[in-house]
Amino acid sequence: ASESMRLFGAGFTLSTADIDAMAEAYLGPDGDPTHPWVSPLLAKRLGGLPPALILTAQFDPLRDDAEAYGARLRAAGVEAEVRRFDGAVHGFLFSPDDRDDAHAITVASLQRAFADPHWAPPREPLPVKLR
Repeated sequence: ASESMRLFGAGFTLSTADIDAMAEAYLGPDGDPTHPWVSPLLAKRLGGLPPALILTAQFDPLRDDAEAYGARLRAAGVEAEVRRFDGAVHGFLFSPDDRDDAHAITVASLQRAFADPHWAPPREPLPVKLR
């Protein structure tokens, strides 16, 4: 487990028990939690993905994994902007203290991404079985 998972996995808005329950509900009993569509940080190759915006919260158990994913994307040559909101907990996008800044960052990132004439979404769905 990451440092943020150990430090913030209990007593904040999102607990490790919550994360485990959501994973079980999403995957079912036979799902693969290491599948890259479930855990993109574990993907073998990340090159060729579209630009990414990753917003993290200081007191979120998922923070370190999200920031590590951003670092891996950048190492693979993918444009990835990672922003940490200090003093925030998981779910901060709904907080009156942070939502305006998070919204502005998100809108600017989307405008840059959709202005890029060299990127387009995949034309065919990618096959995956999570359940």
